[in-house]
Amino acid sequence: MADFEWFRSFVAVYRSGSVSGAAAVRHLTQPAISQHIAALEAEVGAPLFERHPRGMVPTKRGNELYSQVAPAVDDRAHLERWLLVQPWIAYGPELPIIRRFWRRGFGHRPTLESVLVVPDLRTIAELVACGYGLSVLPDYLCAGGVRSGRLRILWDPPEPVTNQLFVAIKRSDREDELLMRAVDALLGLEGSGPHRGSP
Repeated sequence: MADFEWFRSFVAVYRSGSVSGAAAVRHLTQPAISQHIAALEAEVGAPLFERHPRGMVPTKRGNELYSQVAPAVDDRAHLERWLLVQPWIAYGPELPIIRRFWRRGFGHRPTLESVLVVPDLRTIAELVACGYGLSVLPDYLCAGGVRSGRLRILWDPPEPVTNQLFVAIKRSDREDELLMRAVDALLGLEGSGPHRGSP
């Protein structure tokens, strides 16, 4: 499956006519742009550009692909530019949650600063609902606010950001039925029988 960053690099090469021009626009290295183009060509099964001393000339397949993907790339770029100028409320000064979301959605770190840093997700949700700025919050925390209309989802990226959680217990506690039911509930396994990691 093609990575969206490959399409961004493809559009940049198409518009600039060269790998070096695309690298400058995308703030990537020329080898990274070349790898994106090679990966995309392998994915579509055809060359997208003819390489000439004076630059890259799109093939017929390259022109077809450009007309298919350029609007989506432009929409995402427009969304990113708009988001960059909005006031952001972050969980920490290094933007831990926002940074992960941005990397998943746009393929790179955000170049923004938060207007507020609040190390409490519920308080951030309340500040967003009151109109102090935007943030990235977990689904479970936003569901009620979205249903009531106090919060809005501005963008739901195609690949959601997820957290992997681990539950660890002492081996001797595996016989504690109440504890094991709590573990199964945390793992979403109620009524599914024993689902315990390696013995």
